[in-house]
Amino acid sequence: MNPAKVITRCLLSGLIGLSVACSEPTVPDLLVVDRRPHPDHGIYLVQGEVRNPVFTAAPLGHLLQITYSSRRGECVFAYNPPPAEGRPPVLRTSLYSVPVETPGAQPQILIEAAANEVLLDPVFSPDSRELYWVRASGMTSTSPGGNVALQVTRLQDMQTRKVLDNAIWPAPAPDGARLAFVPVDPHTLARGLSILHLQSGEITELLAVGAYDDIDAPLFSRDGDWIYFFGPAAAAAAAGSSWLQWLGIKSAHAHINRPGVWWKISVDGEQLQPVTGDSEIISNAARSDAGILTYTSSLGVRLLSADGVSTLLPQPFFGGVAEYAR
Repeated sequence: MNPAKVITRCLLSGLIGLSVACSEPTVPDLLVVDRRPHPDHGIYLVQGEVRNPVFTAAPLGHLLQITYSSRRGECVFAYNPPPAEGRPPVLRTSLYSVPVETPGAQPQILIEAAANEVLLDPVFSPDSRELYWVRASGMTSTSPGGNVALQVTRLQDMQTRKVLDNAIWPAPAPDGARLAFVPVDPHTLARGLSILHLQSGEITELLAVGAYDDIDAPLFSRDGDWIYFFGPAAAAAAAGSSWLQWLGIKSAHAHINRPGVWWKISVDGEQLQPVTGDSEIISNAARSDAGILTYTSSLGVRLLSADGVSTLLPQPFFGGVAEYAR
């Protein structure tokens, strides 16, 4: 990680359970998705003030989440390419892979989606031997739940198996023995928060489905004792139904999205605490070496740490994010 000078926005109020330090944070190198239209729409490696393209999306192409493995030197991302010339748009989001340190490298399809199928939420296992992701299909206005299943692919031989039905946002624990996920009711799209114990198959329910209006982006703490997640400031608003909700994406440009705050819950489900009081709209998050987590929101790329929330990149147009390390 390269230290860099940034302007820090110190939150002097509204932070619950955090002390605020008005010092400049150590800024990690970042892989971020620029959500602006072509030619800006793409994945960039941001190192201090230097920004280098890793992948540029084609006109009418659409990038979703990204994940990065330092062991593999590889970025995996969900991407819906543009339709062929003269053809109508097709909802077909596959998982692609691109080496980050090879200039001019072209992305390759890692796991290909069928027509009208969306592959999303990719995340590497801690040892980078497996990739967790979600397959979604069959969603219509009369059947908003469709078919959604959490999958895992062994990267050595690309063997894939289904882990759970009606589950999104996989988040492996640092020890690799547990997997946090967001269970979803296929009829109402209400969400919860649970932990799958991978060896035994036992599931620990932390938050019942429907307990909160919306739950996104769970991430284990580095010690594995807590799970951070993004949820509403108050569990009151009625849940809507749309593709974007299923995709686990909160775009600052989508009217359906509501602001919220970061929470943390102990892995035994006994302690639930709000972490921030700064209401915002998030796009994606990654566990951080520089703090608790790095995330993108309507306020820019931000770092949540024990000292509070700092803005690393102030532009609001970033989407997916992953910390980059050689």
